[in-house]
Amino acid sequence: MKHKADKYNPIFCIKQLKKFSFPVVVVFAIVLILSINIVADRSKVIDDESRMPLARVSIFDRTGKMIATGDDNGSLPDLYPGAYPLTLRSLGYSDKKVSSPGDTVIEMTRMAYDLPEVKVDTRRRPILHLTGYLREISSMSSSFDTVMLYREKWVDFMIPAEKEKHFKGWTDPRILKSKSYYKFTDAWGRDSVSDRINHHFSWSDWLSLPPRVNQPKMIVRNRQISDTIMGKYSSAEVWRRDSTKIRVDVDVLADTLRGKWAPRLNSRLWRDLDFKRLLLTFEYSDCDTFSVKPQNIDRMSCYIESMGRGHEMFRFKTRYDNILYITTYVDLVIADREYLTVKDAKRMEKDQLFALEEASLVLQSEKMPRDSVINDLIARVNAIDHDQRRLGMEIDVRVGNGRMPLPPTYKKKDKFARAIKSVVSGFSIKKHDE
Repeated sequence: MKHKADKYNPIFCIKQLKKFSFPVVVVFAIVLILSINIVADRSKVIDDESRMPLARVSIFDRTGKMIATGDDNGSLPDLYPGAYPLTLRSLGYSDKKVSSPGDTVIEMTRMAYDLPEVKVDTRRRPILHLTGYLREISSMSSSFDTVMLYREKWVDFMIPAEKEKHFKGWTDPRILKSKSYYKFTDAWGRDSVSDRINHHFSWSDWLSLPPRVNQPKMIVRNRQISDTIMGKYSSAEVWRRDSTKIRVDVDVLADTLRGKWAPRLNSRLWRDLDFKRLLLTFEYSDCDTFSVKPQNIDRMSCYIESMGRGHEMFRFKTRYDNILYITTYVDLVIADREYLTVKDAKRMEKDQLFALEEASLVLQSEKMPRDSVINDLIARVNAIDHDQRRLGMEIDVRVGNGRMPLPPTYKKKDKFARAIKSVVSGFSIKKHDE
């Protein structure tokens, strides 16, 4: 009896091929060669200076919707021609346009943006105030229509020193200033825009700063190196170090232990939600210790695919609605760092306007250029005249049973008569007296 390992013996495979006719063998060889060439000709994204591949590059199609990501080696998947021109985005790099699928090597340029180093006496100013500029592209799709969201907002974080006991701070993004742009597209391709919506489907508000995480031993020992931590089926963490800067790419769904990188989302990951993808990228600076801390974070990005956000979070879902497919892509850049006393930190905690005035909003949209699709959406939304729309609205005569509001001379002496009338007519609504 032959051993099972003989099935993988090359000589055994050749003997098996001889059993087939010559045309079948030729067709099989042609298909194998073509498949090898297709894999070899896949586009690859690299850094234009270091020539190193960029892992998990985000890919947006011609409509501005995120459709795929690259792999850990920088290779891009095969995409249909109708998706071009593509926009490639990677944390810390300028957007790259790809007009056709013919480019085999795609170079991306790193943004020339660095925060000034801040050194203070943390004994007197133990609270670190971080101000961040956040950009988000999200979409909610069903079989009937699609909602696209582009949002810009300024957020802040308060991170106390490890020994500080009088101020807890926060690592969830507190919104200081926000502007949203929505585009609605139905099944027939007709679209409309607005700056408001009653439905909240974005995940960006759940994107908090990760806690302190220990570096792998290979990263601690070497100044320039990369290291990969594998999950059950794929890579869970990819660490890259260049001097005192560290970049970490995290696939949260590859391993349950990776949930520490998304503490706010971790509580919902393994419940009734169906997450398809949850990728995080972090960039740290001044990492001279054996761990990375929220105080050292410079940039952060997130990409989430989920089948809805649950019935409790989607209040507008009914039994007639179909499954909603949600995608969220977020870029967060720390624009300002400031060490505060506990007294000033508590004042900023209570007064958001004071925090916004004190923050140095040094990062403008011109330094992070937008895509042409986003610029068109912003122009359409800014052209809306809300005052003219309100003046053109017809009054709903059904409000108040078609009657005018009660005059100020409405007296309390008719209170008993009105109560009897309401009981007889069957109404239980009580009208307040003037």
